[in-house]
Amino acid sequence: MPHSELKDFKQRFEEGEFAQSAELSTRYLDENILIFDNIKVLTNPDPVRLQMNMIASCQAGSLKLNINGKEIEIGKNDIFVCPPNNTLDIMDVSPDFACTAMCLSNLGLQNILHSHISIWNRAMYVDKVSVVKMTEDEMLFYDKFTDLVRLCLNADYTQLTSWNPYRREIVETLLKSALLALCNSFSFALSKDERVPLSTTSELFDKFLELLQKSEVKHHPVEYFAQQLCITPKYLSIICKRHSGKTAIDWITEYTLADITYYLRSTSKSIKEISGILGFSNTSFFGKYVREHLHTSPLKYRENLRK
Repeated sequence: MPHSELKDFKQRFEEGEFAQSAELSTRYLDENILIFDNIKVLTNPDPVRLQMNMIASCQAGSLKLNINGKEIEIGKNDIFVCPPNNTLDIMDVSPDFACTAMCLSNLGLQNILHSHISIWNRAMYVDKVSVVKMTEDEMLFYDKFTDLVRLCLNADYTQLTSWNPYRREIVETLLKSALLALCNSFSFALSKDERVPLSTTSELFDKFLELLQKSEVKHHPVEYFAQQLCITPKYLSIICKRHSGKTAIDWITEYTLADITYYLRSTSKSIKEISGILGFSNTSFFGKYVREHLHTSPLKYRENLRK
């Protein structure tokens, strides 16, 4: 199948393509968070395109994948992680394979991890982590986490609880706990002596992400960050595209939107105050930016986030 015709995992599920090839159920929190539960068989040979970040924990069996030409093997107690814009080609699946997968958009991931997102980005785009091996004891944590999220996303159950109005906050807190534990596993694995030294471009990309994370105002032109790295804006975008499939402006936009979401949802600051904090020259320009990228006004977006 030509790459341009590939459908992403979510789209293929919604169209019923996996109905005969997988025992699979799905739960949504919103368009940014999606849980695929009880994946027991995958026999559909067509490649799968990811448009969200995928985190899958394997409970049994094994799976062999080809990710953009790189062969990966996943076994029991392994956690498989993969950023968007990658194509997964399933090569071999054991009959007893079973896993649970969680998919998060970049915005959803940014909103949950926030100040810790640099650890995730470094692992995904610089160190190219694909599989994290866990012990039985460590996997127990993720199994319990999955049970809790499954319970929180069960609409019939949550309607009977007193905390149903806070379901979103509870699920996001659970997700943050699991993601922080996973990020700690990344940090532990990457701190070992056998770590491969970074190439020049990898180091520059890593420094760019670090600058972006630490900058109080993310909404700067590419030139601002390129100047601090002593390279041209064009070269910075080439490096970003090479390592992540996204341009420098894509990364800047992603981090800016995460900050916008944080301030609108988690603070009582006015739109004028937020636009100033985030480096926008006036509220009119801020409103235009939010409508362009989030397809609604800042006030409406705040209302939707707090529902």
